[in-house]
Amino acid sequence: MITAELSDCFAIIDIGSNSIRMVIYDEIARFPRTVIDEKAECHLAEGLALNGVFKKENLEKAYENIRRFAALLDISKIYERYIIATSACREATDAKEFIREVEKILNAKVSVISGEEEALLSAEGVIVEMPDAEGVVADLGGGSLELSLVTAAGDLPKITECTSFKLGYHTMLDIELSKGFNPSQMHKYLMNALSEAKAYKEKKVETLYLVGGRWKRLARLHMASKDYPLKIISNYEVSSAEMKEFLKLDNVFSALRLTALLLTTLLKVTGVKKIVFCTSGIREGYIYSLLKEKVKRYDPLIEAVLKITKLKPKESLKRAKEISKWIESFELMDIKAAYSHASKVAIKIDFHKMIFMSSLLIQAFLFNNKEQKSIAVFDYLINLNLPYLSHPERVFLAYVLFTSLAGNKTNKDIKKYLCLLDFNIQKKAKKIGYLIRLAIYLSPRDSKILSKIKLCYEAGVLRLTSSKIANDDLFSGITLHNALIELENLVEY
Repeated sequence: MITAELSDCFAIIDIGSNSIRMVIYDEIARFPRTVIDEKAECHLAEGLALNGVFKKENLEKAYENIRRFAALLDISKIYERYIIATSACREATDAKEFIREVEKILNAKVSVISGEEEALLSAEGVIVEMPDAEGVVADLGGGSLELSLVTAAGDLPKITECTSFKLGYHTMLDIELSKGFNPSQMHKYLMNALSEAKAYKEKKVETLYLVGGRWKRLARLHMASKDYPLKIISNYEVSSAEMKEFLKLDNVFSALRLTALLLTTLLKVTGVKKIVFCTSGIREGYIYSLLKEKVKRYDPLIEAVLKITKLKPKESLKRAKEISKWIESFELMDIKAAYSHASKVAIKIDFHKMIFMSSLLIQAFLFNNKEQKSIAVFDYLINLNLPYLSHPERVFLAYVLFTSLAGNKTNKDIKKYLCLLDFNIQKKAKKIGYLIRLAIYLSPRDSKILSKIKLCYEAGVLRLTSSKIANDDLFSGITLHNALIELENLVEY
């Protein structure tokens, strides 16, 4: 396995079979922030299965871009450089010469990882985004396909059965051309090549996590076909039945023929019920592999929010805990009923997590509470790079913040996103939003006071009471009254 010295700022260069990518990160962390992300498609695996060597024009393109990466790192004074080379550099007979030249240009060691290591790192990349992931990870590159199994095992998921197949996009193209296969013959070839994957069907694995650029193209095509409102690919879910029908469409098959054939085969041999697209891969998995066990257990969503918002961790987390505890204490929230309803309509939302994250995020957005500001926050959260969120949760979280920041009307610009939430879930988001607003009105600085305040609903009227606070003026005023009225309306219907 790869080892590396840790540093505050470093670069990972991934020499893939289809593209070469350089990403500069700010630090080794549970959620490292990307400083620069640059990709160059060099197609090193093109023709490799036929000739065994790199194409001259592709090598020249690779050297040109690697020299640029080196210059960028030199001028930025970034000397911690970790270079990972995958399938093409494992297979090409002239790979050693190429690697020597790359090491000379970048002044760093190149680690040519095995197929099993690549499968492991890809699975760890999925865990970076989705620590509760369970299922088969399929990483499709230009030269190979890696499969691995992720299962729940205590605090941290367990990764097993890491396998590599010579079924990358360029490899499949070379096989198809050399053998003169038609789609039916290619499908039969893939079924035979992936016979080992039938073991997942016997284990009744339910989810297939897709990693890699070709899968992303498929996700975008599927999103466009249904006019899907979100543009975030990470955690985009599709049922296997729906995807099978989609792959049969002529325009899909013509645009992504080999990708469609491979996925059709994977769905058949694994028998999974749903597909989840993931944007993290071996680079993120590599960083994850360097973390201490304690850090791996950190919640990536909380870590991401703290880093992006620059909130003070100790104070902001304490306040979020106090606000969320106060909100969940009311019967009108009825968290258990919300969970039950969400499961019946197949909406993946963790309401406890949503209440806590809303209570944390509100602290970063307490500025002028005009409607246009609440819309700006909604748009920001919809498109922000945040891990560990299902798409319905992303919309739910944004809608809670929209409501809490005086967004008491459903603006036309956000209506298109609310199709991911049914009416009852939208209502739940509004309730949480108004309760967060009440919490801020009552405790603009110190949230400990919330433990002394109760919210009562009697004869269709909401009232704030406290036997421990002598000054009743705290519960008066137009702003507080209006927030209670809005909440009353939600309780009534």
